[in-house]
Amino acid sequence: MAGVLESLVGKWGAALISLGLVVSVGGAFLSWTMLCAEIPYAAAKDGNFPRWFAAENAAGSPANSLWITNAQVQIFLIITLFASSTYQFLYSIASVAILPPYVFSGAYALKLALTGDSYEGGDTARNRGIVIGGLATLYGLWLCYAAGLSFLLLTTILFAPATLLYIAARRERDERLFNAGELLVAVAVTAAALFAVYELVTGGIKI
Repeated sequence: MAGVLESLVGKWGAALISLGLVVSVGGAFLSWTMLCAEIPYAAAKDGNFPRWFAAENAAGSPANSLWITNAQVQIFLIITLFASSTYQFLYSIASVAILPPYVFSGAYALKLALTGDSYEGGDTARNRGIVIGGLATLYGLWLCYAAGLSFLLLTTILFAPATLLYIAARRERDERLFNAGELLVAVAVTAAALFAVYELVTGGIKI
């Protein structure tokens, strides 16, 4: 686009587009840096991650969460320098990893509508919530299937280690580690992660 505008109005057009690109990329970098740090910070505030992730600096920023998330980003960026296909693989994994939370969000909205929790306005609002929550859940499940079951399986390798953080947070607060449902999910995710590692090692899943 910079080349097109330069041919139309001169060099200042290309400079304008380049400046806009710098501002756009800088804004995206800042927003994603904050978003990555916000997730473990919020989880720690809710008691689902160790308190270490909720530590703030003098300016009120989640310092520890920022350090750990940005360090991981840098590690993955360095890895991409040594394999040309790694970036596309990580991009695909990141895209698929966000789908399960979408499914659970839709399912939770459906659950609230079915039970009537936090609903005001009678049956009309609840029925609308049931329809929206049901469609969102079904659409999320379809997206998981369409993304590819192999990629969905590989995401469990990323999710499984978070179980250790959850256990640490529970012990830190002297709370029960798992109820029956949570234990079932933890076992299922861990088993899927181990199977995914096995498939990677044996060549059952190609990357």
